[in-house]
Amino acid sequence: MVTNGEGYIQLIQYLTEHLSVFEHPGQACMNDTIGEYTTDKVAESVMAVCQQHPQLSTEARFKVIRESDSVVNDLQEVLSSVWNSAPTKEQSEFLDEFIGLIKNLFDSAIYAIDPIQ
Repeated sequence: MVTNGEGYIQLIQYLTEHLSVFEHPGQACMNDTIGEYTTDKVAESVMAVCQQHPQLSTEARFKVIRESDSVVNDLQEVLSSVWNSAPTKEQSEFLDEFIGLIKNLFDSAIYAIDPIQ
């Protein structure tokens, strides 16, 4: 649906091009770790996708959930060195933007296979 597509590959490249955001420790802006923050934000995005597309079958919803797990795993792999650190404001803003782009990929993929009538 998403994780095997060109758009997702480009987003992962975008992430790797901006790893400098995660290279320098700074003032943490929350108590959550980057891993917890990322997992929560991806979960919120998945819930929003499912709410915005009520016509999705149960099978399609499960596919979205499985793929979102893959997204979190990929992010954990790329951000492994900082996964257990608290994010700075800049890092949390970058993650918000990045996860928003991932959500857009899901929305586009869902619309492509099941356009709203």
